Amino acid sequence: KNLINFNLMKNMNKNSVIINIARGPIINEADLYKVLKNKIIRAAVIDVWYNYPKDSIAKKLYPSKYPLHKLDNITFSPHSSAWSSQLWDRRFKFVCENLENLYNKKRIKNLVN
Repeated sequence: KNLINFNLMKNMNKNSVIINIARGPIINEADLYKVLKNKIIRAAVIDVWYNYPKDSIAKKLYPSKYPLHKLDNITFSPHSSAWSSQLWDRRFKFVCENLENLYNKKRIKNLVN
């Protein structure tokens, strides 16, 4: 949490673009807003949000408690960085390999208990 903060971002090159495809809180939310609003860095591309709906009937919800969505130097995407033309092929292959491992009593990959 807050791994990337104002002190780090203020020392970045003015043309830097921060890309976050990990977890929102890795970048300090207030500091991100501050550096983008003041054009300390060029831009940010964020595939993760700070706020998520609490139930299935989502009310109007913004990605952050700060008005990041009003800035012209940030791009948001809804967890879509993993999507590619090969995604389904990779998933299908992974599932088939795990089913084969299960059948042959071999170790299953990425098992969570």
